[in-house]
Amino acid sequence: MKDNKSKYISFMIIIFFYIYFFSSCYLIFAKELKVMTFNTWYGFINVDDGFNKGVKVIRESGAEIIGLQESASVAEEIGKSLGWNVVHEIGQGVCIISKYPILEKNFNNAWAVGALIRVIDNPIVDIYVWNCHLSSSPYGPNYARDGYPVEDILNKEKVRIFEINSIVEDIKDLLNNTDTIPIILMGDFNTPSHLDWIEKTKNSHYGYVIKWPVSVILEELGMKDSFRIVYPDPSINPGNTWSPIYKINEPQDRIDRIYFKGNKLKVIDSRVYTGHGKINLDPDYWDNDWPSDHAALITIFDIGGCE
Repeated sequence: MKDNKSKYISFMIIIFFYIYFFSSCYLIFAKELKVMTFNTWYGFINVDDGFNKGVKVIRESGAEIIGLQESASVAEEIGKSLGWNVVHEIGQGVCIISKYPILEKNFNNAWAVGALIRVIDNPIVDIYVWNCHLSSSPYGPNYARDGYPVEDILNKEKVRIFEINSIVEDIKDLLNNTDTIPIILMGDFNTPSHLDWIEKTKNSHYGYVIKWPVSVILEELGMKDSFRIVYPDPSINPGNTWSPIYKINEPQDRIDRIYFKGNKLKVIDSRVYTGHGKINLDPDYWDNDWPSDHAALITIFDIGGCE
């Protein structure tokens, strides 16, 4: 009887440590990472009870690291409401909130913030996350809608070319080290992707095929467009994030994107997200549960972790 009892106790101890190890490794430090980019429409002020609705849709999204734009007035409060870490410079509209520890913060750039985030403790997995918001004007698709020549449309992109090159200057050393520490760059780019305005989709884009320069610059740096990895055909899955409320004579486009570089990151899924409630169109959006004029974008990455 004593031998059986000892064997039973030993067995239970093994089971306990087995459960403890795998729960701590796979549940606390999950192998999947859900990232979201979300324009808050001036801090959720354009819908009734917008702040609480904004926090609610963030919770319901399941996202663990979020890049917020137009968030200067609410960034810290969102972080407090969630009990999360915040990367935010006072007066700046871009912010990162993270349920994971933030090891470094970067505020060098007027259009972006950056953070080094530890997403797994054992073995250590760190990721550089950057969030940006490029200028909204002049907005290229409006000029396509109005029939401008391609040369004139591309000339309007100079302001965003300057801004993305400034961000690239800040992250260029990180881009050379992504096999060690991968990098995610997300945000409201306020410009389409060259992957979308192709021959196959020109009927949806006023007859134009355009190599939009911001997305070309990032592609040439080896950054991958997470949504287009999952949905490579824009004629089937356009992925438009602008705009769920403005539809009449308004170009619909995929201007909110999540890019990444580094072989430790593998895309599991990517999707446009607007919560679960009905969305009323302009001008009847005040009662919307979705508190933004943009759709958000969520990408789920496999980040490895416990082997």
